[in-house]
Amino acid sequence: MDRELLKPLNPIVLKKKDSNKKVFIGYVDEIHGKGSEAFDIEVSRKELHLIAQYYCNLINGIEKFWEMGYSGSWEMRMFPYSNMRLHYLSAFIEKELIQQLLEEKIKIHITKDFCNDQEKIRITLTRKEIDLLIKEYSELKRNPNFFQPRIDILIQIIN
Repeated sequence: MDRELLKPLNPIVLKKKDSNKKVFIGYVDEIHGKGSEAFDIEVSRKELHLIAQYYCNLINGIEKFWEMGYSGSWEMRMFPYSNMRLHYLSAFIEKELIQQLLEEKIKIHITKDFCNDQEKIRITLTRKEIDLLIKEYSELKRNPNFFQPRIDILIQIIN
């Protein structure tokens, strides 16, 4: 992850007078914490589609939040971060698909061939993105053990 690009999203650190205690305003784990750890990993194109859908859903939710007149520190950081991650993913997946996800015209569903795609892509993903894949595979009601080998590989990568 390019830390220079993320500087505008850094939290504000306030230090209490006469104390070593600090208060962080705007800290977001996906950007600043353990969730931002980066891992080189091989994934299927369909897995990247699922991650793109996650960021598109965040962007759409934040925009709706703003349309209602609300704003928050998390949203002010996650909106540009989500756009940056989508821009990164667009080098590996179709821009048209990202546009359709942003317009909520399509929804990605996991199928049996989801992680067995012959074409593997080597990419850098964050811990949060890998956790997202693990969660999506783990929550499947039908054939819960079918994806267990993939879940095990993903867990091994982040541990």
